[in-house]
Amino acid sequence: MKTRFLDTLNTLLQEKYCAFIEDVKQAKAEPKKESVDYCRLRKYDVIEIDGKEKLIVPVTEENTVIVYYVHTEDSNANIFCVMCEKECSSAHSCGSCGNNVHAISGISCKAEEGYGGKITCRLCHNKLEIRNKKSAAHASLQTQGAKMLKNSDVKFPPAKVGDNVRIRILDVDRGRGDPQTVLVVVMNVEGGFYKLGTENGVLKQLYFRSEFTILHEKLLTLASVGTEEKSLRTVASSQSLTGGQGYTRCNCTTKCTTNRCKCKNNKLLCNSKCHKSSSCCNK
Repeated sequence: MKTRFLDTLNTLLQEKYCAFIEDVKQAKAEPKKESVDYCRLRKYDVIEIDGKEKLIVPVTEENTVIVYYVHTEDSNANIFCVMCEKECSSAHSCGSCGNNVHAISGISCKAEEGYGGKITCRLCHNKLEIRNKKSAAHASLQTQGAKMLKNSDVKFPPAKVGDNVRIRILDVDRGRGDPQTVLVVVMNVEGGFYKLGTENGVLKQLYFRSEFTILHEKLLTLASVGTEEKSLRTVASSQSLTGGQGYTRCNCTTKCTTNRCKCKNNKLLCNSKCHKSSSCCNK
């Protein structure tokens, strides 16, 4: 049977060890167990050997090896290396986690070499290396972000309230024959983001400086901006000559002379996608 320290109990005092045994015995005897009792019984069990109660890891069908929890004053307890899990002396222990470790399994400083010298187990050493590399990567990302922000400020100088700018309209927001940009004016600047307006209304979303181009001419003033908030697609459709994104067509069987015709009701001319060969007065 093996006797060894476990991760969280390698510095367990005798008083706490006895308290654990009493808690486990009480949890086993409790008729109505709570979540704390079930959690305790999953981790600990108690057996009696030579008239003494010992705290062990619960034995299952898959794991039949008895593993003991020991306290610091147990002189019969074997000490195991945290790296290779073989028996070792207590001459060397990790300076970070406090676990016992073979000298050959740890990393020691040249000034601390020899019996009883301070060493660091490779588990703690790897954690420290990972932490240092994460810190270095975080600092590099911050440096790169500051550099990109500086280049962006040089390439895209800030716009002022009242400046005329042009915003590119995405292909999904405009018709095939519609303009690729829309003329807007800067209305307000909020924390690096710009509120823009057009003759047809104020754009709902805020825009970043790299999303538009500043014009030197003053073609649109703040007084000519509409008051209603609209999306960019709605503004593009209002300024379109063909109806904007998508298309409107009718299936009239008459000559499209009344507002029952979709095209005439929307003040558009019928196109080739409307009625086939029927005569039409809305062309």
